[in-house]
Parts: sequence; C-alpha cells; structure tokens
Amino acid sequence: MLRLLTLTTAMVLLGGCSPGGTGTPTTSPAISHKSVELTAAVPTARIPVDPVRDAKALRISIISIDNKAQQGIQLNVSIRREGGVAVPVGTAGPFPVDHPSELRLPLTPAMAEVALGPRPEVMVELASALPEQPLNPQITLTVAAAITA
Repeated sequence: MLRLLTLTTAMVLLGGCSPGGTGTPTTSPAISHKSVELTAAVPTARIPVDPVRDAKALRISIISIDNKAQQGIQLNVSIRREGGVAVPVGTAGPFPVDHPSELRLPLTPAMAEVALGPRPEVMVELASALPEQPLNPQITLTVAAAITA
C-alpha cells in the first residue's frame, strides 16, 4: 500500500514532467552552465539562471542521480531575484527515483516577474518524499536549471 501511495504521490507531483528527458519542451533554452550537487549533507543550493521575458516554466534537469536505495525523494523549488525574497515554485521529483529526469514546473505571472531579473536564481532543496523518513546519506543528485518561455 505504501508503494502505491508513493507512486501516486510521485505521479501527481510530476504531472507536467517528462521522465528521462524524453519530452519535448516548448522551447530549447540553455540549461544553466552551472550545475550543483545535492546530498543529504548538503541538501540545498542556488543555481543562477538567465532572465527570460514571458517566462512560462522552470525546467529542472537532474543530470545524474545516485539513489541505490531507491528512496522516494523530492526537490522543493523556489525562485528569487538577487538579494530578494524567495517565491516558492513547487515540488517535484524524479520518477523512477533512480533515473535522471527533466522536470517542468509552471510559473505564475508573479513568479515570471521574478524570473525576469535582475540576476534570478533558482533555489533547490533535496528532501525525502516521506517527511517522517530521513534522507539516505548515500543519495547524490547533480542538478541544473533554466527558465523557459
């Protein structure tokens, strides 16, 4: 039952995502040249992204993932201008949980305004998909981000 709940939760969280990068994005933005590594010891990071006029979505690329325990994980994502207040964008995670993925989170008009600059950055936090379960210390993700029009 727990597996079914985890699977259902993952599918809801990933509604607009394309596992394994097989989907076709509406545009082909450049993924940030800077990727970050997330682990249980260092679960948060900021990724600078290029400002985009008429931003519609935030694309998070999980370039590599080491999750041998196949623990359900999620990324809590927000966006902010340099020195500004973070605006939550959403939560998503890879599915299957041990495969690189491309995640697409839609932006509201208020979020899109933040994405326009100056110097926007995406903030990502690695977390367990089940709040009562701590992150496995061996999980490692390499993540990059881009704003799409």
